[in-house]
Amino acid sequence: MRVNWKSVVDHVLIFLSIALYLISLFSGDPLELERGFTKGDGFSILLFGWLGDHIAWYANLPYFFALYFFVRGEHEHAFSLSLLAIVLSSPLTFLIQSEVWIESPFKREPHHTNLTFSGGEYAEIIGLNVPYYLWFAAICIPFALSAFHVRYSSAGDAKS
Repeated sequence: MRVNWKSVVDHVLIFLSIALYLISLFSGDPLELERGFTKGDGFSILLFGWLGDHIAWYANLPYFFALYFFVRGEHEHAFSLSLLAIVLSSPLTFLIQSEVWIESPFKREPHHTNLTFSGGEYAEIIGLNVPYYLWFAAICIPFALSAFHVRYSSAGDAKS
């Protein structure tokens, strides 16, 4: 029985991508914000980021679709979608959009018995933490794999 090593490596790297993605969700706050503010862990950002928190959140959708198309063997689609995911999740996007909205917690006014919402404010992103880099690495893996497959298949087509 002959082992298709290319397929084995593909499956291992896709598994690694998914594992890195899941680890990044539960490894703490991916963003370092001014004045000690926090956005929560990656999971809460994944759940609520679609509310328009930061443009990088929108990299999740093309990432998931890139994985789907890669597994189906549609490497050209996977390449395009993973490239879009990298562009949206790139650390350079934090230069373009350097602030995120922080919801201030509910607070009790000293002379009232009811809770009032204190609103929120923007906090500047001053750094990226390890969970962000795990997430970004997870997004880069399907891009590298699909780029290899697109290049490899187009080189094979040219020889035929």
